[in-house]
Amino acid sequence: MNNVVIKSPETREEFEKYCEVRWRILRAPWNRPKLNLEDEINDPSIKVIACDDKGEIIGTGRARFNSSTEAEIKSMAVEESYRGKGIGSLIISELEKRIKETEAAKIVINSRDNAVEFYEKHGYKVVSESHNLYGEIPHYTLMKDL
Repeated sequence: MNNVVIKSPETREEFEKYCEVRWRILRAPWNRPKLNLEDEINDPSIKVIACDDKGEIIGTGRARFNSSTEAEIKSMAVEESYRGKGIGSLIISELEKRIKETEAAKIVINSRDNAVEFYEKHGYKVVSESHNLYGEIPHYTLMKDL
């Protein structure tokens, strides 16, 4: 998709929108509470946003480090009207690029069942069944060596 910018949230307003998109797509449908803005600003995870040509945030992703050699990609979310247009691929590519700049040797993802195929297209392999988020969303653990 043309004119999409992938970057880290920089301003308080961008962090607010980042939290809003994550909450609305990944948590609100299951009546989960909103994210704490200060916690998100201070969290050391790698955070990225996808912005359209008007500067609106249309996708999010983040990566945290479980150890110096293992990163975990989390909170991938793309607005429904932009799905299937390569936004998620841009986000995961940027996260992987930043992870590769560290000592990490592998990336782990705990994916909702409806996103497993997306991650497999990006070279991740299912290694096990994981948990049921909110007691109802099946997850699978995927891994990719760097």
